[in-house]
Amino acid sequence: MNQSLLSIVKRIISDQGEDILADPKRLGAVFKVYAQNEPKDQRMAFGRCIEIGAYQALKSAVSPEERRRAKAALLPQLQSKTGLPTPVCVDALDLLDAALPIQQPISGNVAVKSGSSGVVMAIVGGVVVLGGLAGVATAVSVFGGSGGQVVDEAGTGGDRGYDPPPDAGPVQRCSDQMPPPPQISTRKCAPPTDNECDGRSDVANMQGNVIPNGEYGNGFDDDCDGLVDEGCPCPPGMGPGGTKDCYMMPSSWTSNSTKLPVGWCAENSKGTMRCERVAAPNMLGGSKLLWDGECRGAMPPKANDSCASGDFNCDGVDMNPVDRDCSCEMDPVQCPVEPLMMSPFPDPADLTKKNPNNPLAQPSKPFVINGMDWVKPEFKSQVRDFEWELTGGDCDNILHYPTFALFGSPRASSTMLGSVEGSLGPGRNQRGVKTAPNSSQNQVYPAFSLSGDYILVAKFKVGERPFGCTVKIQVRAPGIRAEFCWHNTGNTDNDLHVARQQANTGSCSRHGWKTTCASGNAGDDVYFGKKSPDWGYRESDYKACHGWGSKNNMPNCPNPRLDKDNVSCVKSVRDPNGAGYCGPENVNIDNPNAGDSFLVGAYAYDKGTRPSYPHVNIYCNGERKLSVGYTPGPGPHYPVLAQEGDLWTAALVKWNGSTSNPCTVSGVGSREPNSAKDGSTAYCVDRIADTGWLFRSGGGFVTSASEACWH
Repeated sequence: MNQSLLSIVKRIISDQGEDILADPKRLGAVFKVYAQNEPKDQRMAFGRCIEIGAYQALKSAVSPEERRRAKAALLPQLQSKTGLPTPVCVDALDLLDAALPIQQPISGNVAVKSGSSGVVMAIVGGVVVLGGLAGVATAVSVFGGSGGQVVDEAGTGGDRGYDPPPDAGPVQRCSDQMPPPPQISTRKCAPPTDNECDGRSDVANMQGNVIPNGEYGNGFDDDCDGLVDEGCPCPPGMGPGGTKDCYMMPSSWTSNSTKLPVGWCAENSKGTMRCERVAAPNMLGGSKLLWDGECRGAMPPKANDSCASGDFNCDGVDMNPVDRDCSCEMDPVQCPVEPLMMSPFPDPADLTKKNPNNPLAQPSKPFVINGMDWVKPEFKSQVRDFEWELTGGDCDNILHYPTFALFGSPRASSTMLGSVEGSLGPGRNQRGVKTAPNSSQNQVYPAFSLSGDYILVAKFKVGERPFGCTVKIQVRAPGIRAEFCWHNTGNTDNDLHVARQQANTGSCSRHGWKTTCASGNAGDDVYFGKKSPDWGYRESDYKACHGWGSKNNMPNCPNPRLDKDNVSCVKSVRDPNGAGYCGPENVNIDNPNAGDSFLVGAYAYDKGTRPSYPHVNIYCNGERKLSVGYTPGPGPHYPVLAQEGDLWTAALVKWNGSTSNPCTVSGVGSREPNSAKDGSTAYCVDRIADTGWLFRSGGGFVTSASEACWH
């Protein structure tokens, strides 16, 4: 038997609850994440076990002999279903058998204790009654549920999928008035698929209307597996790293009038996803551009609504959980509904202070995160065991340590909380900070040095009843931010370059990177040798570029500006505000002129420890518009900065200046790719020895992304 796979199955049961083994679709989605490195035939055989009802058959067997007979009866079905060799099918059934302890059936009226939460339950006539909260019991069905734990509207969702809905069962009623019926259908999902653009994944809403996927996807997770538009190609004109808005929920779960989610999901289930190049050996060129499926910064709808305002299951009606009557008792916890806004580089002396001159951070709204504020006064004395988890952006998964931190006091001089861990976030594929349970740590103080969307999860108990709240934090700053990180930061010196594609000196016959066109403080390129060339833009206020996590040592905040040149660093330094921290390089342009455009490149400065796998993010007004290059995971990885003198031209950014569409970002590809450095036409890594630092042949400016690559 595959012991590694057995360990994974036991972990899935521990994380998700044993009832996942009765849900082939949900288990399949979770398996994509947990067991992706296990042998394909073994994964398939185990998945087919679930499809033929092996869980139910083995679960009902209450002795080793009954288990043996059940497996013998299941084996021919599994062989027929899979076509796999007998030993593989036998191993799959043995694996499921080993993961399920034999339990004697419970009958009559008995008291038991369920799960790690220690919630006291009594089984009365087939109904599980949970007590211990202000003397009020709640009845739920004995079947289904959440593994013996009660997690209210802020349950953190499943890995690559959604929590199962609660079984309504017999509900204690305290009023003759029934809750309003849902206005929006929930959990209407397409059949499982690896291609939501296959023509079979369009799901109608309650009124019978459809938001079609068409050829390029609709930005929704229509088969409810935690992946959006998987298998769908990116539209013409979009290159690798291009992004679009997305929602981690099916399109059927939306308002019929606006075609958008409502309630808690309107902002919290919204994120961005990126276009990526994937291998396709049977296609001309050997690859294709598809949506990556990950809706970064988004969370799925809650499995059930809460007896607290917010419409957490997003069905258009507040406070209508299926398993409770809210007229009996309101929930003791009211989780936040709206995202919190913050600015980067907070004041180290008070991390709650926002830059008053940054309107995108909503400076009039306080930035306070105190779990006790979410609990009703009469229950505060029962609250204990706060746990916190914070995850962030793309470079946080690439650098040695994340670019953000959690503190236990508003002063950044205090000790950072928690440990850096992987396998966090909705897809269990992100790195972040996680704290151990601590009853006195009801308040935390996050600090951010990069723009983007962050997810903060709080778990705690009220008495013996576990609760959780999930809060989206949107870190925003005006203008353009180009961000550059690479996989072996600290071993190799690479440099970020951002070059304006308009006349900057008036006296150059040729234009290019670095010193090609430079006179005094004027020049085309922002880089380590000219960190703030004069492009005629006004300065930003001092707080825009000074504070926690900023490495800017300028006395002011010019535009443009290179905040950090990462020549060398200390890989063991965790504090983003500490000396030697291995952070990203970034260029900020807070107030570009409408119509101005900029080339973004990454240069291999020294021999170092090559190769380097680079990654570039582009943010406009704090929202991710491009995420291109290296992503942790199985290789091969492209582009590659293989030797000193390599220059990856990543993108052309045009500033539009409008609120709804602040910028247009186009990735730069090659016509005749270098297989060792570009990998495909998606990327362009030139040699400075060939280009002489010019933007294009002849020395002119670049007006479209197609002009920016020399090969």
